[in-house]
Amino acid sequence: MRKYKYMPEDFADTNGLDEDLATFYNLLEQYQNDQSSATRGLLRNQYETVFYSLKHHVLENFIDEQIWEDVNSYLGGFFDD
Repeated sequence: MRKYKYMPEDFADTNGLDEDLATFYNLLEQYQNDQSSATRGLLRNQYETVFYSLKHHVLENFIDEQIWEDVNSYLGGFFDD
């Protein structure tokens, strides 16, 4: 896996968020190699999973709202086209 601004290991103590991010990045790399609508759909679905996982962690006070906004904005930036 390439290096990204927010790495899964940065969220190792957040009960699954690290795995959600790792899956997102793996799908992102897959999409960068195969820009089909199918891989884009998978990536979008995983983005939504990460979005709600982040939101849950904010509501449970595992991460602060600014981190949620920053990570969400960063990941959403991969869809700007």
